[in-house]
Amino acid sequence: MPQLNVETFPSLIFWLILSFGALYLGLNYFVIPKITKILESREEKIENFLDKAQKFQKKSVEIQKINEEKLHEAHLEAQNLFSEHSKEMRDLYRKKEEELSTSFHKQYLKLEEDLTLKQQETSKILEADASEFIHAFLSKVTNKQLSKEEIQKEILEMKKDKK
Repeated sequence: MPQLNVETFPSLIFWLILSFGALYLGLNYFVIPKITKILESREEKIENFLDKAQKFQKKSVEIQKINEEKLHEAHLEAQNLFSEHSKEMRDLYRKKEEELSTSFHKQYLKLEEDLTLKQQETSKILEADASEFIHAFLSKVTNKQLSKEEIQKEILEMKKDKK
């Protein structure tokens, strides 16, 4: 085997040093700087993304606070509107209730007045019928002739005594 031959050691060492030297120089001046640039740019991008993410997070927190304030204001406004409308509805209900109560009271008074008039008319008709009946009854049963005026006078006196 030629690798183990001592005579070839110097040439092998020369090529070894030359190969590793070229490899070292190539890596040190070409490959490692490119990898370093890539890593630095990647780190820079990551930092930029993190900064942007923090800015967006701050903005989103601010927007969330603004939205919560607007929601709270809207909730308060809705409560105020509800209370105003409920108050208006209660007032309208009371007003309508009073109108209906007044209307019913007026109708009640009118009906009561009509009833009183009908009662008086009926009372007069009954008095007239009663006097005719009594006149007819007395003339047939007792053969006495009393005038209708006398009978009506007696009925009115009985009525006054009852009150």
